[in-house]
Amino acid sequence: MFFLGLTGGLGSGKSTVAAFFKAWGAEVYDADDIAKSIIGNNETVKHKICLLFGEDIYPSTHDFNKTLLAERAFTSRENQEKLNALIHPYVKEKIREIHQTALKINPPLLVIEASMLFEAGSENMYDGVLVVTAPTSCRMDRALKRGSLSQEQIIFRMSLQMPEKEKIRRADYVIHNDGSIEALEAKAKSLYSKLLETQK
Repeated sequence: MFFLGLTGGLGSGKSTVAAFFKAWGAEVYDADDIAKSIIGNNETVKHKICLLFGEDIYPSTHDFNKTLLAERAFTSRENQEKLNALIHPYVKEKIREIHQTALKINPPLLVIEASMLFEAGSENMYDGVLVVTAPTSCRMDRALKRGSLSQEQIIFRMSLQMPEKEKIRRADYVIHNDGSIEALEAKAKSLYSKLLETQK
């Protein structure tokens, strides 16, 4: 089993690559989903988030206001770092549990999609790290088409992430998503086959 960390900036296409891998037989998990589960269910984390960002983040005992938390956490680098410092250790522990469980099942490829993989200092957990990258203009267009963030919000969130050049420098594998969806699929398929070959 190959344990792959998959990352990339906002609008890079990393989720599309993750979806390709899943369709081809990989076991895929999203670190953002893991983090949301922890924020919604871990009582220690809930208490600390209330202290950091306000009790109104939790309108009920069973859910939290994702939009409000994002608005407050992404207003400054300092706020984002506070949230990351709180959540990342719990996310890492869950990823370790997923890895240990997967070792028993032994899928050909275990993938963790994590937008903050390098920022969390978790690259050493994996057999290899894949960075999906794209020109800033392409990333901006894709992020705007989702409709959930304004151009100003996208620019600011991009500024909070590690620069693309640094991610590429640290990566074991890089996919440049600067063409069609078909071209991206072909690049992803080539890498998928390469990773499977390493298991033989």
